[in-house]
Amino acid sequence: MQTIEIEDEVFVQLQNRARPFIDTPNDVIKGLLAEVGAVTQSASAKPFSGSPPGVSTVGRLSKLIEDGLVHPGDKVRHRRKRTNEVFEATITEGGCLQVDDVPAPFREPSPALRHFTQSQIDGWHNWVHVDSQRTLRDLRDNGAGKQR
Repeated sequence: MQTIEIEDEVFVQLQNRARPFIDTPNDVIKGLLAEVGAVTQSASAKPFSGSPPGVSTVGRLSKLIEDGLVHPGDKVRHRRKRTNEVFEATITEGGCLQVDDVPAPFREPSPALRHFTQSQIDGWHNWVHVDSQRTLRDLRDNGAGKQR
């Protein structure tokens, strides 16, 4: 085994492509290389769960799309209270969040927000769906019912 060093932002991208508690960074890198035909996975290797840019990925917001609460192309926004910074992402057809400067979409809201804040933050609670002005958590938990 060899040891390599990678930048923090590269590690974040590896985390976003990995299945939690299953894929290691090596699994993700091996999968990415296999996707481009650089290496072949052995029969004992775990299947790769990430998706290269442009490939449809099913995300955690897909249920909200199915229920008609959000639509592909809708924006979500987070305003940082202390600095008044505004971060924005776009909901993909597969229910992921696409951030402009990241090639692969985020399957879950929290990693997408962590990309901006560089800290652990609950994306369900902090992303606001621009059209409805409701948090993703409120949409997920209360559906088309009453607004808070």
